Amino acid sequence: MQMQLVACTIAGAEYAFPITAVREIIRDVRTQPIGSTDPTALGVVDLRGQVMPVHDLSLALGEPALTTADEAGGERGERRIVVTTIGDGAGAGVIGWLVDGVDEVFVVDEDAITDVDRATSSVVRRIAHVEDGRLIPVLDIEQLRLGRQVEISAA
Repeated sequence: MQMQLVACTIAGAEYAFPITAVREIIRDVRTQPIGSTDPTALGVVDLRGQVMPVHDLSLALGEPALTTADEAGGERGERRIVVTTIGDGAGAGVIGWLVDGVDEVFVVDEDAITDVDRATSSVVRRIAHVEDGRLIPVLDIEQLRLGRQVEISAA
């Protein structure tokens, strides 16, 4: 069996989202601040009529903050928001993660994925061994979401 992953750059390091969790990828847009106590919360955006919280993935991973479109005066460059689906059924929602850039979509065999102990990382559960020798941490979207204090709106 194979797994498709979306590779992103965050604070100079490469991470991957399981493609099954990625709804879409959009450019970095201005967020509306909402006064959250969560330091990773950048605010919310309107995603085709649905209010979506956006978080700085760099901060969620313990790295320095990314410069947002708001702070850069509209200069967004390669920055993207990876829109992920959270939950399923009536409680499903979306959450956006600001990243430095989206690099590629790639496929790895299940036997090229190693599980990571929970004590090692709270948000990475697996490491993908890519054919060119790279080791890419695979983000656990549900674990990232658990740390967020912004309510996720229903889909």
